[in-house]
This record gives sequence, C-alpha cells and structure tokens, in this order.
Amino acid sequence: MNATFDSCMLGSAEAEQEWIAQRIAAGIGRPELAWIEYAAPAIIYGRSTRPAADAVQRARDRGATVVQRRSGGGAVLAGPWMVGAALLLPPQSAVGQAGIVGAFRRFGQAWAGALGALGVPCQEATPEAMARHKDLAARAGITWVCFSGLSHGELTDAAGCKLLGLAQSRGKWGTLLSAGLLLGPVPWELLGWAHLGTPDWALGAPSSSGAAVSPPALRRELLQALGSSPEWSR
Repeated sequence: MNATFDSCMLGSAEAEQEWIAQRIAAGIGRPELAWIEYAAPAIIYGRSTRPAADAVQRARDRGATVVQRRSGGGAVLAGPWMVGAALLLPPQSAVGQAGIVGAFRRFGQAWAGALGALGVPCQEATPEAMARHKDLAARAGITWVCFSGLSHGELTDAAGCKLLGLAQSRGKWGTLLSAGLLLGPVPWELLGWAHLGTPDWALGAPSSSGAAVSPPALRRELLQALGSSPEWSR
C-alpha cells in the first residue's frame, strides 16, 4: 500500500517556516509535505546562528528577507534558483525511527529517484566526497555556508558538486526533514554581501549549476517516489 501525504505549495521562506510551526503546534498525525518555490531571495539561517542586525539590513537593501529555521546547519541562499520541501513525519514514523542518518539517507534516495525519473544524473554523497567537501570548505573559510559541505543523504551532480542539501529537526512531535535543490546558478555574491559585508564575494568552492528541471514535474516525481515505499506511512 502506497504512502498518502497531505501536501501543499508555498512561495516563500517565511511561509515555509510559518507552515512548519503551525503544523507542529496542531499535532502531526500523518506525513505532511510542503513544496516551496521561492519567488524572491531569502537567506535562511540554521537555529544556532543569529544574524547581526547590519547583516539583516544589508539583505533587505538587496531585496532579500532573512529567516531562521528550526533545523541546524549552515546558511542557505534560497530564491528562484532553488526549490524546497519540508516533510513532517509523526512520532511513530518508521523513517523517523530509523535515526538521523537513516532518515537523511531515505529522504535523499527519494529525491534521487525523482531526479532520475527526469533524466538528471546524481549520486548520494560518499564518505570520501564528504571528507573532500569538508576540507575544501575549511580551507576556503566557508563552513558557515550550507552548500559548501556535504553530509549523509545529500546529492551531488555529475561533476561531484552539491546539488541537494538536507536538514533535520526532531522532537516529541515527530521528525522534520527539509531539503533544498538547486535549479540553476546561485548568486553567491548576495549571500557574501549580506552576511559578511564583502563586495564581490564568491563561494570559493565549486558549486553546482543546478538541475534544469520543471518544478511541477519534480514535485510530482518526488511524491511518487515517497508514495511508492510503504515505510513512509508506517
């Protein structure tokens, strides 16, 4: 029996975080997925990072909003070059009970299946790739950027650059799995200017040019990939 998901579509990072908070407060009885197509630039910080007031103002001056997510991890620059998904699982979920790494890997594999169905080559991060990205990020001083690192379940493109980033949060309410997939080149200079106040900043490490796919088609394939495995409904 396939998994059944309550699903909605959102258009901003602010709406994404509001949806997560509201659903957790209401109680999660079954899997719920929000699909996010970011209409405007937004810098999304992990829960452990408090952006400085001047950084927030610089972002606003460039037409970007600043939000903080429930999960940890580095800063994400969302916008029309990215699509996101937030998947909430109830406490009894088999995927949630698979542990942090197990849940990450299962979510990443669902994304890989969706991308594969659309003809996009990608692969799950290997321990060797994780170590290589960690070393590059440390040497470039960009460990604070989500897409500079690589972790369990995350995907790389055919060139070995990070394509899909994942984050996770857990509580008595259940498990939150969040994902961001690059669709095209990212204007990294916006993130550098807002966070550091540095003009002409570049990521300083290879960055994926993104998966040139239709967001509606990718959403359909992701729901199909999730729904094809009964463990998502258990």
